[in-house]
This record gives sequence, structure tokens and C-alpha cells, in this order.
Amino acid sequence: MAPSQKPLRYAHADGHTDLCYSDDGRHMITCGSDGDARIWAGFEDDDPFSTVVGEKAFAVAFWGDRFYIGNDNNHVQAYSFQGKSRDGIVTRFTAPVTHIAVSRKGDTIVSGSCDMTIHVTDKETLKDRIFSGHKAPILGVAIDPKEKYLASSSCDGSVKIWSLLDGKDLKTWGNIIEPTNDFSFAKALGRAAWTPETGSYLAIPSGKSTGSGDRLHFQVILAERGTWNTMITLSDEHIKKPLSIAAFSPCGGYLAASAIGGELIIWDINSTKTIVKETHESGLPMTAMVWNPSGNGELAFCDNQGQLGLFENCIPQSADYSKPDDIGAPVDNEKEENASVLDNLDTLSNMMDDDDEDDENVISLEKIKSEVGFGVSSTSKEPETASVADEEDDLDKNMPLISGLPNFTKLQKPFQPTSTPIHLQQRFMVWNSVGMVRCYNTEEENSIDVEFHDSSIHHPLHIPNYLKHTMAALTKEALLLACEMDDETPSKLVCVLMNSWDGSKEWNMDMPEGEEVVAVGAGAGWAAVATNSYSLRFFTIGGCQREVMSIPGQVVCLTGHEHFLVVVFHGGIGVDGDQHLFYQVVKVGSRSAGGAGLLAHPPQPLPLSQKSTLSWVGFTDEGSVATQDSLGVIRLLFTARSDKGSNSSSAGSWVPVCKTNSNLKNKYDHYFVLGVSEKYQNVRCVLCKGSHYPQTTPRPSVVEIPMQMPLCEAQTEKSLHEEKFWRAQLFSKNIEMISKVDESYMFEKDDLERTLKETVMKLFALACRGDLDFRAVELCKMMPSSQVVMLAEKYASKLGKQHLADRINTVVNQKVEEEEMQTRMAFHDSEERNGYNGHRGLNSPLLFNTDDGANDYPGTPVEFTNTPASSGEAENILLSAKQRFSKLSNIVIKPSIKPEQNPFKKTPTSSNAKEKGLSRFSTPPMVNAKTSKQNGTPDSVAQLPKVKQTKLSGGKVDKPVAEKQEKTEKGAKKKMTYIQWFNKEKDGLVDEFPDLSVAELTKVAMKRFKEWQAEMKKEESKCATDAESSEVTNGAAKTNGSTKDDADNEDADKMTKSIPETEMSESVTEGESESMAVDENAEMADEESSESMTSTIKPQTKRKTAGDKFSNPEAKKAKNAGNASSKLSAFMFKKS
Repeated sequence: MAPSQKPLRYAHADGHTDLCYSDDGRHMITCGSDGDARIWAGFEDDDPFSTVVGEKAFAVAFWGDRFYIGNDNNHVQAYSFQGKSRDGIVTRFTAPVTHIAVSRKGDTIVSGSCDMTIHVTDKETLKDRIFSGHKAPILGVAIDPKEKYLASSSCDGSVKIWSLLDGKDLKTWGNIIEPTNDFSFAKALGRAAWTPETGSYLAIPSGKSTGSGDRLHFQVILAERGTWNTMITLSDEHIKKPLSIAAFSPCGGYLAASAIGGELIIWDINSTKTIVKETHESGLPMTAMVWNPSGNGELAFCDNQGQLGLFENCIPQSADYSKPDDIGAPVDNEKEENASVLDNLDTLSNMMDDDDEDDENVISLEKIKSEVGFGVSSTSKEPETASVADEEDDLDKNMPLISGLPNFTKLQKPFQPTSTPIHLQQRFMVWNSVGMVRCYNTEEENSIDVEFHDSSIHHPLHIPNYLKHTMAALTKEALLLACEMDDETPSKLVCVLMNSWDGSKEWNMDMPEGEEVVAVGAGAGWAAVATNSYSLRFFTIGGCQREVMSIPGQVVCLTGHEHFLVVVFHGGIGVDGDQHLFYQVVKVGSRSAGGAGLLAHPPQPLPLSQKSTLSWVGFTDEGSVATQDSLGVIRLLFTARSDKGSNSSSAGSWVPVCKTNSNLKNKYDHYFVLGVSEKYQNVRCVLCKGSHYPQTTPRPSVVEIPMQMPLCEAQTEKSLHEEKFWRAQLFSKNIEMISKVDESYMFEKDDLERTLKETVMKLFALACRGDLDFRAVELCKMMPSSQVVMLAEKYASKLGKQHLADRINTVVNQKVEEEEMQTRMAFHDSEERNGYNGHRGLNSPLLFNTDDGANDYPGTPVEFTNTPASSGEAENILLSAKQRFSKLSNIVIKPSIKPEQNPFKKTPTSSNAKEKGLSRFSTPPMVNAKTSKQNGTPDSVAQLPKVKQTKLSGGKVDKPVAEKQEKTEKGAKKKMTYIQWFNKEKDGLVDEFPDLSVAELTKVAMKRFKEWQAEMKKEESKCATDAESSEVTNGAAKTNGSTKDDADNEDADKMTKSIPETEMSESVTEGESESMAVDENAEMADEESSESMTSTIKPQTKRKTAGDKFSNPEAKKAKNAGNASSKLSAFMFKKS
């Protein structure tokens, strides 16, 4: 395979960075100017172990089970590789340490410093031998594999050869690199390299060049051991700047050199030919370059900006690892035969895959090569590559198999969502919408800090972590902590209560013997833990144990929200790098009387990207399940929702709504997801540079990433509109359901509807301009309403596309029929749900409660209160108001006309002899107006019953019903209510505003009605003014007729005075009560009808009461005149 360079990744801050491999080549250790040392489990490790070693660290070396760090504290510090802890100081300098080298046997440690000295330290006795001779800071040191010589380079531009036995300066090459007086200013490092095992040659990267001008080339000098004569020089036209570092491959057959311009050259030592030419992708100088000691052809490097890089396949697969001592010598026939055999074996390897741990059932090429003597170094009997038996724990390396068997994937370990790895000294245990829980595990302290986003929930907490808790879950009610078990103590669950009314602080629970908590979750009034025995245990917040469920697989994580819990577990072993995960949604109900308890939906497969793992799972702010995989793809589970706005089932479709990695500039930067909002359609997360996880201090800043569905050709105008349209279509149903129970989502619902109309019209316009009529008709079928399709038809006609307009007209007719059908079905469903049909009256059985669960006595009348009579939980105010309006919009409200009854007349056949008082009379049952409207009864039915005119004493005559109806009609003509006006003008408003919703149309109607009332008042005042002027004009005529009118008035007064006071008061009371009752009943009906129509918008100003009608002096005069005439009529009727 051709050599390739992997993308750079962040390792340390800007500045000098050093690098080394572990002996087995599985780990890389880096240090940099930020003072940290990091251990990487391979180049792809996204979570390296990190430890602070000083303010700056310039050098690192590895041998055995220890690694050595040289820092600005002027000493070489040893660290244990397994425990990652300090293991003593090797040597001390008077200036920062710049480079470290360890002998092949590991018994000698050589280090150079900015104080221009070199220390050779014995590992056992820690005794130093100091070599002095350089006149500037030391840049690099290299030990002869046979531990006889030492090579060093310095800022003075020289390279020296020292004798390790007596410290003598044996050889000096001057002006090898450009001189400087400071280590941090040095461009080239001049670091030499010995051939492995034998040390036959020393490769010195030189700043010296051959040629001039455009043919200027820099070279590597190969000096012979002992004589130090130049045997050969290696150069290439690709190198345009001075060389800095040289390094031999583990086999010794290849030499790599890097230049300060970022160029990399690899030569074949036997043929002295260039086999690899690569360049740093940013053109930066490399500060460290190391071959992987496993011999797999990897070459790792670091640059002066703290970035880590890797070149792959730097050695050909059919390489001949001949001795470097035979440079220029011909290859014998035996080696040629060996090469042909190796070629045949490599051909066989193309028919096989790697993956198995059983040597008996495996055909291992490496094993065959080692048995026949191929791939063995010239001075060692050990094979170049580790055998299969040495790689038992790695299923993906050096394990060729017979083709056809899959590669099994290692199971993902359990984790807590929004938490950082356990091995970090400072980490987040949980970070969600409630708050954050941070854990500090250092030599000085082991504690937990809890901080709430809303301080009104609870004050911050500082909890000592004596039990070494590693898992946490946080809600507004409690903090849940759990620890692993050890040899002495069992795994324990601790719940810290936030607002307990009885003063309880916390409770704890020990797990059964041998059972260990692996994940925790909490919700509204409950807590849950998953254990290694595939069990899911539930508890109440107060500490009572609840149900125990079995999980059909190893748990990966838990997350809870309100009354729902999501469990993710392994459904089996994945293949080819894919995880085989399942999820299960559990509804945690109350265990009170009649409670449902646990309701577990069937497990479903959890989709992930190819060869990825699950990195986060949680709930959106609205209650939908969401996940993120290691490739940054965020998916939402869209399921059917109940009227309460919550998910009703786990079965649904997973839709990718965002890919966080697409917004990153660097491949090794990641977003740490904290939450998802469907309302604002964004993702809350933290940007982590060079890592998957944020640091605890300083507190990371939260950013919001807008959602964007991964459509094709995402940058085109058409795709942008399509993405916006389908995203709005996707969230509109959820937001519409939620808006019924949360009015804060009403504006988002309207915005989504507006977005749907705008985007589909823009797509329609694009299709029309592109002469894509078939696509335009398809878009018309996707439009949300017939009014929008009509607009599209007008647009097509305006463009002169009459044929397209005719097609769209057909779609308009279909849309209208569909909307009418939906309206009829919705009205029918509303009637069925609310128990109202047009022919049912007050005696309908639906007015009585028949739900046994809501009332102990079936058939008892419903209590007419402000709370709707429903079986179960009370309906939301907005939902009930919207339902009332939908019913009223389809009902023409008319005054109820019924024959009046005498309230004082006894009913001869009483159904209940025990009834007393007025309850025995034949008066219809009184119905509360608000309750009747909520139960689907028209307002006309809810009016107060008419009171029959009381008969006068001495006579048995009642006023005719026709006279009262005429009076009512005159009042209706005189004053029109809002309901009457709305029923009259409704069709015109719908035609004028086709795109408005019911609530918006009601607002417009109320505004128009007020304007109409104002106009009517103006006309009345104008008529009054004209009447006054006519009175002034006709004053003379009135004066002439005043004598006759006065005479008539005097006669009427005399007749009135002659009537007894009792009869007078009785007749007056009759007339006033009758007129006031009619007026009050009409106004009450008007007010209640108006309130029911506007309840979804806002309370309107109440109409004037009956008393306010006569605040006008003219109205009072008219009333007094009416009272006088009624008195006279009553008197004359009695006399007759």
C-alpha cells in the first residue's frame, strides 16, 4: 500500500512537543509546553490519560515499565507507566532539560540540558557523570546500542561523539546546523541516530547542502562506527530546507529524515533510493519523529504547534530486511529465493482476513515466516513482528483467518450520559438541564460539588466522597450517587434529597452480594439502577423499593425524564466494528391506588452510524428520546403522542437531525452534547478541542448548534428550502400537540406553519422558473392548505402557465374536499367526545356522569363548577377553550323560545313526594352556562328559564305570548350581539382571510365588531342631534299643542291618584320586573356567548350591565315615560 498521512490532531499547546513509543508500540507518550504528559492508547485514542508534570515539559523517553519526563523544574522525573504516578527523580540540572535517551538495556539514562551539560546516570545507583564541552544548550542525545559511544548536538551548531567509558570527546562536526543561543529559538535540532542493535553507522542530519540556487539539496551523513568517516550521503530534490531529525526503522533497513519545512524523506539503506516523499500538511517543522517499534511501518511525529501526526505504510510489505552493514553489497541468490517465497505468502494473505485467538484453527503468515526463517533480523533469532500468541487481547491485529468468518466487535462498556471518564482527576459526573455534578479525585481531596442552574431549586452542595462514587444522576428532587463494589464493601446507592419537608437529608441502599451498580437514572418521584446481573431496580425518592425488571443484555446506559426511563443494552455481539444495541422505553407510573406501575414497551434496535459507538442518550426538552454516536450524528425518536403531549410508545422512526462534526474545523475536535430543544431546533453542547470531553476548570462555555437534516447537495438553494420545509414538517406535529397543554409553544406552532407555507411556495417558484411543471404539481400536493394551493395557482397563471394552473386547480378541489371531510370528522369526533348532539336537550343522559371511575354513584348529576367534567385528569384550559370555540363556530346561536310557566302552580303528579318548595314545580332544571358549554351544550340551552307574567289580583288574564315575542324581536333589532353579528359575517371573514387560524380569525372578528359598534353609536348620536334640531324647528307647533297634552296628562294623573297604593305597587312591580327580566336574560346570553368565543385569546371587557343602560338622561326619561304608561294601562285594565 502507498504511504498515507493521517489528519493531525491536537495534543498540546503551541510550542516544543516531544514524543516516544512504549516498547510494544501500543502506546504513545507526549509532553508539551502546557506542562502536561499524555498517554495515548494508539493514535486514534480520543481520551488519553493526562497528568501535570510542570509548567513546561520538553523531553520524554520510555523503557520497561517507566517513562521519564524532562521539564522546566530542571530535573528528570521518573513515572510508573502502570500506576501513572511519580517514581522518583533521576537527576537534576541548573536549567530545563531538553532531551532524554535510554540505553537498549535500560540501565543508563542520558539527558541534556540548557546549561550546556550532559548527564549520564546509572539507573540503579542514580550516580551521574557529567560531560561538558558544548558551548550552547544541548539539542539532542543518542546512545550507541552497544553502550560504548554517545552522540550529541548543540545550539552551537556542532555534533560530537563521546566515549561513555571516560567521557572523552572523540569526534566533532562543526557547522552541522544553524547556531543559536536558545533552545526555544533553534530551527533545526540536529538529532542523530544509530543503526539498531549493531550501531554500525551514525546518521547525522545536516544543514550542509550540495549544489546551488534551484539545485540546492540538503543531506544526511552516514558516518562509520569507530573511524567516523563519511561512508555515504543521502539527499533528495524534495528537501528544500535544512534537515533536523534522523531516525532508523526498527529493522535498520530504512532511514527517515525530516526538514524544518515539514518535508519527510525515507530512504532504503541497501539501495540508497528514496521510497517515501511526504510533507507536513501545514508545512510546520517537526520537533519529534519516532518509528513504531512493532515494525508495522508507522512513523509518528509532533510539530511546534503541539499537534500529533502519523504516517502509515512507510515500509513496503515485501521488504527485504537485510543488514545495514551490507550497504552497497549485492544480494545473494538465497535472499532472492526468500523474496520470491515471501511474495507468494503475501499473495496468499490477500485471501485471508485477520481475527481469531485460537492458534490451532488459524493460518498465521507471521508464524509461517518465523518457522522458515523469514522476517528474522540478521543478529537475532526473534521475529520482527509479535506472534499471534502475544496479541491475544487484540482481535484486530496479526490474526489472519480463512475468509468468510466475521470480525467480532468488542462490546461497549457502560457509561453515564453527559459524564466524563472515571480516570480523570477532575471530571463531570453529570451535566444536564438541572445542574452539574463535578468530582475531584486528587491526592489532596476526594469530593463532589453540586451546582444548580436555578438557585431557587437548591443551594450549591459540597459532599465528601468517602465511598468513591463514580456514577450520578440529578433531578430537581434528588441527587443519586452510586459506587462500585470492592473487596470489603458492597456496591451502594445513595440518594440525597433536595427539598424534603420532614428534614430528611439522604438515604442509602446496599446491593445484594456480588451485584454491582453499572448505571443510574432518576425521574419524577423515582430512581432506578442497572446492575451487572442484568437487573433493573426501581426505588421511590423516599427510599422505598419498587419493582425489579430483568434486562435481556448487558446495560450500556440509563437516562430518565419525568415518568419515562430509557434503557440501552447490548442485543448481541456486533461484527465489523458495529455495535448491536437495543433500547427500551419504560413508563414509571405511580403505585398509588389504581396506579399503572411500570409499563415497559417492547425493546427495539438502536440505530448507529457505521463502526461507531453510542456517546450520548437523553430526552429533549419536550420529552422525545435523542441519541448521539461517536461520529457526531444526533437522532430523534418521533413517535405518536398523546393529548397530554408525552410520548405514548417507544415504537417510531429515528430521524437524523444534526451532525455536529460537520461544524468542526479540526477532525479531532468534538462537541460534548448537553441537551436538545425541539422548540428552538438546536443542540446545546460544549466545544472540546482535541478531545471528546470538556475540562472542569475553567467552566466551559455552552454553544448552540442549529439542527440541519443531512440532505443531498446541502448547499444549493433548492436543498436549503427542502431541508427547512421537512424539518418544519417533522417538528410541527409534536409542537402542535405540546401547544395544547403549554401555551408557550403557541408562537412556535404559528412560526412552523408560516415556515411550511413560505418554503413550499419558494420551492414551487423554483420549479416554475425551471419549467418543472410535474415537480410543481407534486409540491402543490404537499402544501398544507387549499388557500396556499390557490396562491400557487394564481402564481402559475401570472407566469402564463395556463396548463399548469389547470392542473393545480384540480389539486385545489381535492384539497377542499379533504378539508371539508376532516372538518366534518373533527366535529363528529368532538360531539362524540363531549357528548353533544343537536337534537339533545336538557334531559339528555349525557348531562349526567356515567363514569364509574370519576364518581362513586353512577348517574348522579355532574357538579357544575369551573372544572370540566371528564373521566381522569382535568383538561387544560387552552384545550377546552379551543374545543368550545370549534363547536360554537359551527352552531348558529338563537334565543330559546319556550312557553312560560306559572311558578306558583303546583304539579298534580309529582315524581318525588319528598321534594319540597319550588323543587316540586314543573320548572326545567337550572344548568350552569359555563359547564353546559364545556359539555357541548349550546348556549341557548343554558339560558335562564323564562318567568311567566304574574296575574293581577281580581282578574285571570295573562299577556299573550305573541306580544312578548314581538317585544323580544324589537330588542334584537335594537341591539345585535357579537354572536349574531359573527354568524352573519362569518363567511365573509373566512373568504377575506383564508390563511388565518381559528384563534386569529376570532381576533379579527372582535376588532371588526367593535368598529361596527362604534359606527352604530355614531349613527345614533347623529340621529339624536337631528331630532333635537327638528324639535327646535317645530317648537311653535309643540307650543300650540301643549294645552291639549297638559290636559291629557292632568287627567292621567288624577286617574293614577285614584288607584290604591297596593294595586299601584303591584302593577309597577309587574311591569318593571318583566322588562328587567327580559333585558337581563338577553344580556346574560350575550355575555356568555361572547366569553365562549374569545376564551382562547384573552378576556374581553364586560358589556354594560342592565343598570348602565339608563345612565343616559334621555334613556332615563324614556324609562320613566314607559313606567307611567304601564301604570295607566294597568289601572284602565283593572277598572274594565
